[in-house]
Formats: sequence, C-alpha cells, structure tokens
Amino acid sequence: MHGFARLSDWELVEAHDEGDVVIVQLRLSDSEATRASAWPFMFEATFTVAVGAQLSITLDVANRDSAEFTFEEALHTYLAVGDIHATEVSGLEGTPYIDRVAGPDALPGESGPVRFAGLTDRIYLGTTARATVRDPAGGRLIGTSKDGSDTTVVWNPWIDNARAMADFGDDEWTGMVCVETCNVRDAAVLLEPDQSYTMTARLDVSGLSAP
Repeated sequence: MHGFARLSDWELVEAHDEGDVVIVQLRLSDSEATRASAWPFMFEATFTVAVGAQLSITLDVANRDSAEFTFEEALHTYLAVGDIHATEVSGLEGTPYIDRVAGPDALPGESGPVRFAGLTDRIYLGTTARATVRDPAGGRLIGTSKDGSDTTVVWNPWIDNARAMADFGDDEWTGMVCVETCNVRDAAVLLEPDQSYTMTARLDVSGLSAP
C-alpha cells in the first residue's frame, strides 16, 4: 500500500523565509540499505514545503541510475474536518474511479459530490481537477489543487479500520478525510536515467458562508 519513503529519515537541506512564507526543503537519496531491501535503483527525492496563506507541498523525484524505473507516488494529506458524516468532496463529479472496497474494476463517475457513510477508499482516475472539501461542522472549505498528478485518492477508514490500525486513534476517523494528490496505477511515472518528475499539491482554506 505504502512505499518506504514515509518511513525513511530525510535530510534537511534548508529552511528560510521568503516574506510571509516559510520554506523547508528535505532530501532522500538511495543508500546500500534502500537498494538492498526497498528500491533497487539510485534516485534522489526532494520534498519542499512552503507554508503561508496557502500550503504548497512539492515532491521531485530524479533518476540517478543507469536504468529506467517506474514509481508510484502520493502526498498523504490528512485534512481535519468537524464531522465526517456532514463532510463532502466536490470537484470529482463525473470522474471514473476504482472503489477498493467494492473491487478492482473502474466505476463510472457519480453526478454529485463524494459523501461518507462507511469505509471509503477510492482512486479517481485521469483527473487533474481541483477538489474542495466542504466541512459544515468546521465552518470552512478546504481546497486542493495540483500539478503533475493524474489521480486523486479519497479515503476515510471508518470505525473498524480505525480501530485495527495501531497508529490511528479509534475515534479519529470522525474528524478527518484524505484527499491525496498522487500518481498510481496506470498513472505511475516512468523515468529514464537523468530525468526528473515533479508533483505539487496546494491547499487553501476559506470560510463557509453558504449552507
């Protein structure tokens, strides 16, 4: 389900201010350990976080090997909401998706926003669209836009899965939703030697003025 990068120690490259924006850059490179047990290629990944009125997170992956490789990537944005039962995600209407709860086959897009009544684990295919989380209980809208990404994952573990995860609180599922910028399945990225690929997610928050 998840790659080794999330469990690896990243090197701090730099941290600085640009006006009202704080920028932090981290780097992860291959090692003997990663090549032996996790990923048999030479690579360099750079993760850049810019925090200001808008949150921008960018993952750049470079192929430092002599052979091509293919990889999947996802920025796991866990978004806080007031009540998942009242939350909905718009912007993905009409987009085909794989419902990993129901089975492996792609389903036609729905006409309305995503709503939550149980375990939700969906991969929306072939989409570069901006998604918006409507959070009435929190009184806000959370917008997610992206570049370099052709799939979007929407996830909430619901009751039983939350209790089964050691690193997830039993009741935390009620106050979160994932809307992930990613490239998975057929959107996996092929990189030739000395090539790089950049994927960016941008998040913004505004007040909810309409019912």
